[in-house]
Amino acid sequence: HEIKREVRKQRRRSNDEENKPFRAENFYENNQNYPVITAEDACMLWQAEKITKKAAERAVQYSNNMTITPFAFLQRLLIRFGVFVPIDLSIDKANLGGREYGRIRCTDECCLGENSGCGHASQKINLSKTDEMPRFFFLPSLLGPGEPTEVWTYKTSDSWKTTLCHSILFPDGVPPGLMERITAAVLSDIYFATGPNTKNHNHHGGAATTQLIPQSLNREINHNRPNSEEQKLHVREILCWRAAFFLKIGMENMCPDGEIRESVVEIFCHLVDRESHLCVASESMGVGMRRLILSAKGQVGDGGKEIWNRG
Repeated sequence: HEIKREVRKQRRRSNDEENKPFRAENFYENNQNYPVITAEDACMLWQAEKITKKAAERAVQYSNNMTITPFAFLQRLLIRFGVFVPIDLSIDKANLGGREYGRIRCTDECCLGENSGCGHASQKINLSKTDEMPRFFFLPSLLGPGEPTEVWTYKTSDSWKTTLCHSILFPDGVPPGLMERITAAVLSDIYFATGPNTKNHNHHGGAATTQLIPQSLNREINHNRPNSEEQKLHVREILCWRAAFFLKIGMENMCPDGEIRESVVEIFCHLVDRESHLCVASESMGVGMRRLILSAKGQVGDGGKEIWNRG
């Protein structure tokens, strides 16, 4: 609620200062009250606050040979610690907190001038067009109430599919923000493992050490990323709730006959109590106990090799 209201207020103020008409039909009008913000609007809100604006001006004033703007650095810092979760909203389906965001792409039609919500026109907030920063950020901490209903079942009617499941029991309750941190870590890892932003480039055009990869993935990104052009990892669906998330991930494989086929794996993570219909071993749980369940469904061959490769 606060993000939407502040973004609208700052856009209106900016347009008034430049004698431009205020247009309400933007990203937040169709996605109001939900936990997604554009990179451009995040910088706009920071600039509007006297404290952050003054801190940024001082950083520029007292720094030598600065290669990145203070607000761009702040975005990287929030990504690093899982507060901002980069997300690709051009996938087939992205449902976050009950609202559909899928198939949002940055096109000329979606840009509404310098104050557009897509992040395309970003010179005004000092984000270079060559910067590989993500355009959309998901904030798991702002997820509202809501639970998955019929998104998952452990059963499968296909003989070539199987379901793997692992659970962790918390007998004395769970740490605060557990699912928020898990969701942030997993979605960040997925974004950087499947997107083009694994590496950044310095101002001389050469590859530089990444600054965007979150802590959970920093040492493993090159090991887990497909190392062949024959294997391309795609995220088909992302569904998130306060206590659960669902992912559908596909990988293209080149068959011996030259045909390209996609192997799809579904992953579901859920924090439940013993009353949930998705809880496993609920008979061994007492009042107040919680169970974190991670399950995945995919091809049964080679001991579920395809499932493990996606996880």
